[in-house]
Amino acid sequence: LMSIYIIMQFLTIIGNDYSLLALRTGAAATNFIAYFVLLFCLSFTKIKLNRVQSALLLAPPLFFVAIGYTDHIIKDVDVGRDSFSTVGGGLYDLQAVILTSYLITSLVILVRSLALLRGTQRSIVQLFLVGFTIPVIANLLTNTVFLQEKSVQFLGPVSMAVFVVIVGYAIIRHGLFDIKLAAVRTAAYALSISILAVIYYFVAYIVSIM
Repeated sequence: LMSIYIIMQFLTIIGNDYSLLALRTGAAATNFIAYFVLLFCLSFTKIKLNRVQSALLLAPPLFFVAIGYTDHIIKDVDVGRDSFSTVGGGLYDLQAVILTSYLITSLVILVRSLALLRGTQRSIVQLFLVGFTIPVIANLLTNTVFLQEKSVQFLGPVSMAVFVVIVGYAIIRHGLFDIKLAAVRTAAYALSISILAVIYYFVAYIVSIM
């Protein structure tokens, strides 16, 4: 999902007839990124959700993806030289607030878990927090305060790339979080909605070109 987001951001910068589609696809990917990051943090800290809570957690990302290829989220994209700015729709700010709340909640969960960790595992979580904080701050600024500033939009995909590198290092060097159990739980949830997500993307794309 992060790869999709990064690729779509750079495709938007290139500037062609598909720039708006690429930007909307990248925005749709961020919904699932925020959801799966929160889900991973919940799994890692052994916080269990019942079915109602799980459904409520999943509902906003699915809703925003469902309407992500309409003007309600992103109306247009203004592409300049090696940069772009987003023209948000009526629900753009609401999406930004909800996704930001998911990411901040994930950070809080990890910070609270530090009190229970020692040694190498504590160092791993600290490394993850550093890597995670960078894209949270960068994307928060580029999607709110500097939404119309073309010159800083590259910070979004670059910060995501930095996050991927840091987490990759933690996985290879330290065995991130004893990742097997958390990854299995996250993968199970991911698999359960992947087909639905593909259907949403397909339907939304068809609607966008009609």
